[in-house]
Amino acid sequence: MIKKNTRSIVIALYCLLFTACSTTSPSLQDTHESAYPGSHPGTYPAANSDLHPDTHHPGRHSQHPSTHEHMLYNSNQDMHQGSQKGVPRVTQPRQAKIIKARPNTAMKRGRASALMMKKNQRNLIPVLMYHSIAPQPTNKFRISPLEFEEHIRTILKKGYTPITTTELQNALKRGTPLPKRPILLTLDDGYKDNFTYAYPILKKYRVKATIFVITNTISRYPAYLTWSQMNTMQRSGLIDFESHTISHPNLKKLPPSTLKNEIMLSKKILESHLHKRVEAFCYPYGEYSAEAVKLVQQAGYGLAFTTKFGNSNYVQQGPYELHRIGIYPGTNISYFLLIHL
Repeated sequence: MIKKNTRSIVIALYCLLFTACSTTSPSLQDTHESAYPGSHPGTYPAANSDLHPDTHHPGRHSQHPSTHEHMLYNSNQDMHQGSQKGVPRVTQPRQAKIIKARPNTAMKRGRASALMMKKNQRNLIPVLMYHSIAPQPTNKFRISPLEFEEHIRTILKKGYTPITTTELQNALKRGTPLPKRPILLTLDDGYKDNFTYAYPILKKYRVKATIFVITNTISRYPAYLTWSQMNTMQRSGLIDFESHTISHPNLKKLPPSTLKNEIMLSKKILESHLHKRVEAFCYPYGEYSAEAVKLVQQAGYGLAFTTKFGNSNYVQQGPYELHRIGIYPGTNISYFLLIHL
């Protein structure tokens, strides 16, 4: 009797325990929902083991998913096709789309750049600025004949062809072809040593040069050229004479009437003595104003040179503000020619 009662009690207790477990244990669907990221701290299902390391782990943050997590995990579009219903698929974060240029486009751009560079090279012409050529230089504007000859050899060795300002003017305005690698040698002021020392070297190598002369000094002062010397040099076909004003003033400080005289009258004087057309002008001290540039153009000059450092570029600088490279004792001319290349 006792055994029978004991068995009944055990069965009753077992039934009570089974009923309690049934009401508290989650179903299979509940298990999937609790494993869904963001519901509460927990681990990912096996399908989520390849999650990108940069994404957030919901078990380490709030029980509510962030906007970023919601976008990654709570979209029906990101579910595995044919997977068990309710199990989400975790997708890799989208990477930025890289757009590669088409080969044809890249080739066209390359050709355009090459043509632009080639065109720009044609516009760049080194213009060297000398003054006095004499032994035992006593100032920064005078270099020795030995150094001058070394410069000439270097220029020719590098493949340059010296031209005159008249040739440059004809090329720019009239389309006359220039040599492959043109260069201008200019000498300012018209010193007598240009005839005594520079001219023999230029004749030796058959190199052309342009001399900008101050008309008031010609055949008047011993340190400057005479008309006879100038005619001799001009007949050689190597030397071109152009204007450097009448008296070498600072053009920015002159009254309008004097400014006009310095620019226009000097041109007429040279043309009457040398029986040639004067087409280039050089600003004394490199100083000039907008009015001076205007008068240079009105006088009929085609080109005008400054003392601003650099290669001349007809397109960027315009015809009346062309740059030059100043040459002084000890100047490494190879360096400037290398820059141009």
